[in-house]
Amino acid sequence: MTRSSLFATLLALACATTPAEPRAPRPPSAAALACPAPALLETVGPDSRGTVELCKLAGVPHGPERDWDVNGVQRAQSVWDHGRKTGVWIVFDANGARSEERSFVDGEESGPEKLYFASGGVRRLTCWSAGKRQGPVAQWAPTGELVLLGQNEQGKESGTWFMRDLENGASIRWKIENGVDGPPENAPFPDAALDALVRSCG
Repeated sequence: MTRSSLFATLLALACATTPAEPRAPRPPSAAALACPAPALLETVGPDSRGTVELCKLAGVPHGPERDWDVNGVQRAQSVWDHGRKTGVWIVFDANGARSEERSFVDGEESGPEKLYFASGGVRRLTCWSAGKRQGPVAQWAPTGELVLLGQNEQGKESGTWFMRDLENGASIRWKIENGVDGPPENAPFPDAALDALVRSCG
């Protein structure tokens, strides 16, 4: 087995989706969006692009924000702190199912970044710290099996990486040092739980 063939398998898994049940459009509810005092709620739209609800303080986003498409299906939700990104930001697909989730601290991405299958399962996890990829990287098949495990250091791939092919059960590992991939070798695949990987994002 070659590393290129395994990458081709992983790409196919990442593109695979399980159809999600369509969700009925729901209109935005301004009353449900609570702004931190003294910020005030501002609504933009509805128009040809949809509707945006956000909290503002002195003209600057401060507090929660929600975006809706023209059919009333939520596209995104986020949180601002005096104009800086903070907390968990979520992106939804056309059916209203969660597709992306990112965490921010003081305007910089920091914490777990999760990408989801349409069925709701996590398909990829990347850890961030102060705007750089830092810590574990993992990818799952639509069936829930872990198929890729590695790590980043200061925004670059580093350390030992593992990848496996679910069709034949084969797995390989290789080391990355100073941006250079070492030769792959057959090796057992180390399973890791999602919760443990998220906690290690720090």
